[in-house]
Amino acid sequence: MKFHKYPLLLAFISLSFIPIIVKAQENVQNFWSDYPPCEEACHESVFTSQQCTLENSCGLVGCSGGCLCLDDRCFCLTSSWLIAVAQCIGKSCGASDVTTAASILQSACDGNGLPLAVGTATLISYGMAAIPTEAATTQQQVVSMLLCLKENWGWELTPVQQ
Repeated sequence: MKFHKYPLLLAFISLSFIPIIVKAQENVQNFWSDYPPCEEACHESVFTSQQCTLENSCGLVGCSGGCLCLDDRCFCLTSSWLIAVAQCIGKSCGASDVTTAASILQSACDGNGLPLAVGTATLISYGMAAIPTEAATTQQQVVSMLLCLKENWGWELTPVQQ
C-alpha cells in the first residue's frame, strides 16, 4: 500500500501513535511513584541509561527492539534490571532503602502474579554490596537482619562477589 495515495490514512496512522509516545514518556516519570524518592530516582536512572543495553527477557512479554519497556512482567522477569537497580539503590540511597525497595518490588510482582527472576534476599545482598564503605556499620546491621529473616522465615541468601 502506498501511503501517499491515501493522505488521510497516513495522517490517521501518524496521529494514532502520538498518545502512545506521550503515555510512555509520562509513565517513565510516574511508573515507580510507589517508591521513596531516592529509590524512584534509581529506577528512572537505570531505565533511562540502560534500557537498551541490559540483557532482558522483555521480548517475551511484547516489548520490541530488544529494550526494556514499562511493563511489570518485563521488570520482574529480568535479572540484569533487578540487579542494576538494587546496586544503584545501595550505592545512592543506603541500606534501609535497599530493603524497602526489595519489599515493594516483591509486593508488586506478587500482586501481578509474577515471579522474581532474582530472589529478594539475593537482590538485597547485591544492594548491600554496593553501599559505600563508610556505611559498613549499617551494612553489618542489615546483614544481621537478613540472617534473622533467613533463620525465622527461611529466606534464601546468596552472597555477592564485589
